[in-house]
Amino acid sequence: MMIFPAKIFRVALFTITLFTIPFLLTGCSAQQRKSNDSLSRALETDQTQYNEPPSPDHILGQIVQGPKRKQNSAISNSEQGASIEDGACQWLLRLDNDPSRLLDPVNLAEDFQKEGLKVWVLFAGMRRMNRCPEASPVWVRDIVLRQR
Repeated sequence: MMIFPAKIFRVALFTITLFTIPFLLTGCSAQQRKSNDSLSRALETDQTQYNEPPSPDHILGQIVQGPKRKQNSAISNSEQGASIEDGACQWLLRLDNDPSRLLDPVNLAEDFQKEGLKVWVLFAGMRRMNRCPEASPVWVRDIVLRQR
């Protein structure tokens, strides 16, 4: 019985696929868990308050409430061609080193959604359309309470 090269190729491809997909899936979920560890650390019930930044990269900030929006209406922003939906800019982050600059933390945990809350924050800018005209979208990598 003779095995043709095409059949060998199909068997090899099937074997590689069978063993590679589980490794890719577990690797991706491990990376997701790693990125959520710092956020979950901040959400623990005994939240530690820091007088000094947890790392040199953390920046001093304050959570502020965004502008009030009318219920069940979308406000169009003709400058950016975007529409602002209810609750899109409910919570903003004002940096202490640049109070005129507002940031829109898209993944801000509910525990930190309090007016005037002082925090140390580590964030990354996002390349996406703004949800609100007054703030730039950012992804919060780490956030911890600051001592008052």
